[in-house]
Amino acid sequence: MKKGVSITALTMYVVVLTVIIGIIVAFNVNILGDTNNFVKTTKMYEEYSKFNMFFLQALGENPTLEVISDDVILIYTSTSTSMVEYDSVNNTIRYTTTQNSIPICENVEGLEFAAVGNTLRVNMELKVGEMTYSPRVVYYAVGGWAQ
Repeated sequence: MKKGVSITALTMYVVVLTVIIGIIVAFNVNILGDTNNFVKTTKMYEEYSKFNMFFLQALGENPTLEVISDDVILIYTSTSTSMVEYDSVNNTIRYTTTQNSIPICENVEGLEFAAVGNTLRVNMELKVGEMTYSPRVVYYAVGGWAQ
């Protein structure tokens, strides 16, 4: 009697091993894809949060606002005048004072300011990698408007 592995057993081992490797690869691809989407979504919320934190801080000083155009707004306080504008060349939102100009948000595809009654409507669209996120509209209560 000969001892060893038959061709049938060897074929079955190869088929089973191939199926197991295929399952592991498919599982890893799904997890990596979900992880990449999670990272991009997290980046989007980080940009929204940075803008929101900045703007709420600016509104906490009870400023007077003036919408200059769709993508530029002036913020007047008792001590200073500053400007928030959309830089379409670099896809950033910039905060500019007499001393400096700093980017607040990156990866911005579009920004629009509009005065609606006693509120300021901000419509922002972000793009992270190939993913463009639907515009997010936020309303801020405003103390006063420049005449």
